[in-house]
Amino acid sequence: MKRLTLLFTIILPLLIIMALLNTVTLAVRADDVGGIIDTNTTWTVAGSPYIITDTVIITAGVTLTVEAGVEVQAQPGTGLEVNGTLLAFGTPTQPITLTSTTETGPGDWEGISVESTGDISLNHTLVRYGMAGLNIQGTSNNLVQINNSTLNQNQTGISIDENALHRLQMKNLFFSDNTSNRVFINHTDASRIIENTLLTPQPGLDGYEFDYDTLVLFVPEGITLTLEAGVTLFMHSRTILSINGHLQANGVSGSEVIFTSASDSGPGQWDVLSVGTTGSAYLEHAIVRYAILGIYISGYSNKQVTLVNTLLVENDWHGLAAGIEAIHRLRMNNVTFYQNGYGEGSERIHIRSSGNSHTFRDNTTLVLQPGLEGYEIGDSSAIVPKGITLTLEAGTKLMMSRFSGLTIEGNLRAMGTNGARVNFTSLGDIILDNWEGITVGNGGAVHLEHTDVRYGTANLTVNGLTSTVTITASRLVSASVDGIVVNEGTVNVACSLVAGNSHSGIFVTASDNPTVTINSSEISGNGAGITNTHNLPVDARTNFWGNPSGPSGQGPGSGDTVYGNVLYEPWLAKPICSPSSPSWQLYLPAVLKQP
Repeated sequence: MKRLTLLFTIILPLLIIMALLNTVTLAVRADDVGGIIDTNTTWTVAGSPYIITDTVIITAGVTLTVEAGVEVQAQPGTGLEVNGTLLAFGTPTQPITLTSTTETGPGDWEGISVESTGDISLNHTLVRYGMAGLNIQGTSNNLVQINNSTLNQNQTGISIDENALHRLQMKNLFFSDNTSNRVFINHTDASRIIENTLLTPQPGLDGYEFDYDTLVLFVPEGITLTLEAGVTLFMHSRTILSINGHLQANGVSGSEVIFTSASDSGPGQWDVLSVGTTGSAYLEHAIVRYAILGIYISGYSNKQVTLVNTLLVENDWHGLAAGIEAIHRLRMNNVTFYQNGYGEGSERIHIRSSGNSHTFRDNTTLVLQPGLEGYEIGDSSAIVPKGITLTLEAGTKLMMSRFSGLTIEGNLRAMGTNGARVNFTSLGDIILDNWEGITVGNGGAVHLEHTDVRYGTANLTVNGLTSTVTITASRLVSASVDGIVVNEGTVNVACSLVAGNSHSGIFVTASDNPTVTINSSEISGNGAGITNTHNLPVDARTNFWGNPSGPSGQGPGSGDTVYGNVLYEPWLAKPICSPSSPSWQLYLPAVLKQP
């Protein structure tokens, strides 16, 4: 009996220990996973938690299904690579968790990697403590669908190749306490956005960041990149958002679409949003900030770039620029320009020549916008050719660089109002920075109404027998030589001011049959009022010459001089077109008529 008792005393504990060891061994063998999955597999709640000891690779054509309530724990340096299909459908009460074994912080494990042949669908799933919660790469149409899920405390929530962006579909995906709550867009060799792509806002998502310097995020012809309201696109130093397809930014008031630098902290931190020849864009309630140049439009086409309720702010050079061949493509409605231009508030749209082209290629309308000083042509002269109309709406200013000019062979319409005049001036809008002025030729037609032209060498020069100029309620002032030079053509001036020009207010040359009429206007403070070297008369009756006594020179008074065949009688004692002008007096030789 004692032997039996001793036997049980020794053997029974051994049996218990062996049973426990066997149980532990079976548990480890049941829950440890790693290596290649090459047959359809299901991870069940009964087998949970699953411990990834070596990276799990789902081969192409194979599906791994994870049941609701399952927890997957990955050891350091391991991950889940999807070349086939991953289905993880949790529920609000039984979510699926993919985490690390240590759960010490971001980067504990590699996260989920989705290759070009892979597709996944996650619902009510938590992914945490990974290097990247999701790393998506490769060109295909296999989808990455994530709904009602959370990316928490990963180094990066999502990292995705540029050419895989179209595969990502998110709905109610929470980004929480990741080192970066951004979707990082990676550029690979020769990659580009290859399919129509939608960038959506998600709870806690800061935005999408193009994560490489000196490269281009390229939207090719035929492809649309859409940014929904509330999306921010972050760009790094020297990066370009290049649109040869279509860019659609669907912001709303209070939830704008934002294009900015990675640090979102100051001007000049990324290059430009560039729309090429085949590109088009529609931006509504958008903000473009902190670039070297906010938006640049290039290339001749009929593809429009439309900006509505948009803000161009704190860009280093200009908020917007366009090639002269492309400026007609621009449409603006309530576009605000603020603090662009080296932080000095240079709020101009820059129009630049393209190679040897200095020509407006299509009908173009320049419009006033909030905060916009005007448009500048800063590197060359410009031509409006036959068949093309350049229109400047009320309040618009066009500035030209020194020694450059604007040639009109088509049509120029400057339609200001008394309270919102159109202006043509030098680049610096100072007399020392004079430009060549407007030249009309080859049958061109110019209509100036409530328009100021100043600081030109000659503010307006008219050539060509069939060229016509109509000027109403306008001011041609402060030219370094002549206010108006007429070689040929027909010029009609009414209710306008020609003043402060260094030589003649109006100079008519002895060329082919010019027709010049000016009336109800003021001609004063010029080197000479009108100089006519042609034998045809200039009709300059009923004008004010700067003095009630009339013109000097060939005239009897002490006002601006007239030379040559100039009809100046009767003249005005005071200008009649200024809103503040008193009742006017008409002077006839030796006869004073009081009102």
